[in-house]
Amino acid sequence: MKISRVQIKNFRNFANLDVALGEHTVTAGEKVKLITAAQAVQRNELFAALADAVLVPYAVPGGRTDATARNALARGQPLFTFGDENNAHLIHAGAEVYELDRVRSTLGDGAIILRN
Repeated sequence: MKISRVQIKNFRNFANLDVALGEHTVTAGEKVKLITAAQAVQRNELFAALADAVLVPYAVPGGRTDATARNALARGQPLFTFGDENNAHLIHAGAEVYELDRVRSTLGDGAIILRN
């Protein structure tokens, strides 16, 4: 099964999102195909934008994950990262240091916490 287009209207941060998907998009049940870096960025941006909050364990300053993190902040989404000196740029930009209680207080009763 192939999905050729994703349209989202009036959902969370989206007033109107319309994304045409490329021919190499992987959907459930297919053999895995390599995707391009540009497609990976689009995928990550979509998943981040659909989330109530975003956790970025580490992002290279100025890299693609850093850009996704900053876009989440620009959308007003809570962004969490680990309290490590290598993440100082994310914390300075507005990310909160990841602590389980802080995530729960930010997301409220709707927070889904996965444990081993």
